Amino acid sequence: MSPDRSPRHLRCLQFLLLWLPGLCGAVEPGASGLFETLRDRVFQVRVVDVASGDKTAIGSGFRVERAGLVATNFHVVSLLIHEPAKYRIELLGQDGLTRPATVLAIDVLHDLAILRDGQTDRPAFRLVTGTPGQGERIYSMGNPEDLGLTIIEGNYNGLIAASRFERLLFSGSLNPGMSGGPAFDRHGDVVGVNVAKGGEQLGFLVPAAHLKALLKRATAVVTPGDLKADIARALLEDSNAFYDQRLRETWASGPFGELTLPRNLSPSLKCWGQNTDKKDSDSSSFHQLCQSQEYLFLTEDFYTGDLSYSYEWMKAGRLNRFQFYNAVTHRYTHTSLENVDDEEHVTNFRCTTDFVRIDDTPWKASICLRRYLEYPALNDASLLLVSLHSNRDAAIIRMAAAGIHRERALALFSKLMRSIEWTR
Repeated sequence: MSPDRSPRHLRCLQFLLLWLPGLCGAVEPGASGLFETLRDRVFQVRVVDVASGDKTAIGSGFRVERAGLVATNFHVVSLLIHEPAKYRIELLGQDGLTRPATVLAIDVLHDLAILRDGQTDRPAFRLVTGTPGQGERIYSMGNPEDLGLTIIEGNYNGLIAASRFERLLFSGSLNPGMSGGPAFDRHGDVVGVNVAKGGEQLGFLVPAAHLKALLKRATAVVTPGDLKADIARALLEDSNAFYDQRLRETWASGPFGELTLPRNLSPSLKCWGQNTDKKDSDSSSFHQLCQSQEYLFLTEDFYTGDLSYSYEWMKAGRLNRFQFYNAVTHRYTHTSLENVDDEEHVTNFRCTTDFVRIDDTPWKASICLRRYLEYPALNDASLLLVSLHSNRDAAIIRMAAAGIHRERALALFSKLMRSIEWTR
């Protein structure tokens, strides 16, 4: 028998295998071990209707580094912030007990909130600002659909490219009710906060760095009025910074029909194109639409932060001048800003229409604005242009911005109009 197959060497190999995990480091706990270790640090966050005593909205939350503090999403507790007399917050723990909580701080831009429940002697999650490796296994905990606490395994896939409001991509099944729960690495350290579901096996997380920054501000007792003032300040500062950058930049341009038009106004916008030129069509058109992929939650029926613009080139084809005029008139409509379902949040649109000359060519221009009632420094604004240079071709240009200061909206629209040039 050769030496490497001797019973003695086999016994030595078995001995080494028994000790190998200890030599190489501790065995990873896996989802089951992490769940058992961390479950008592995660809660169901309930927004309770005071009149009925029943929960109106639910989400998740988790204990964070400072004693007595629980992190969740802003959108989970927004009802209380907007109507504090009608709602209260309670935390349901894994012991089956509910405890009252109060909102201590919010970050509307990153959809975060800090709650205080007063229990200062409980273990908490540690936050890390570093990031796992691409594809590394991470875990999320939360209370999906009011079915009880669950743990989800997924993969970390990095910061979403060119996002205006930073989000991490989590390849795992987040579901309603898990909002505000922790996403953590194999050590149980939080790398992000559950915030939204994007589709099958596609979820989004708020980076833990934003939660750490919010914790630094969560130091004083606040009132609902303080929180609403914080929302107004954050929205205005962010909007002004975003649009001031757009106004300072030199916009790149590219051909579109017989025009040269601005392109790539912001890395956070995604652009799509479509051509309706078909053999059996009397007329044809092609257009480009660029729009935001992210929005800011204010209430269930009120979102903001959107920016979009679209270019459309229409050709008469077999249509006579009167038919083509009717076709263009039918398309001459403002972008539909569908960010508000309840009109109590905004004023009615006020519009002005005029005839202007752009690059020595006549155009019809319309500008509409409506003001936010609770945040009067902000508006929804829309620009609509149609060229009047021909009865065989027409360009229709639209731009719309949600949550913008009036002066910046007018400056943005003016810059767009000044950037339009004819190629012929």
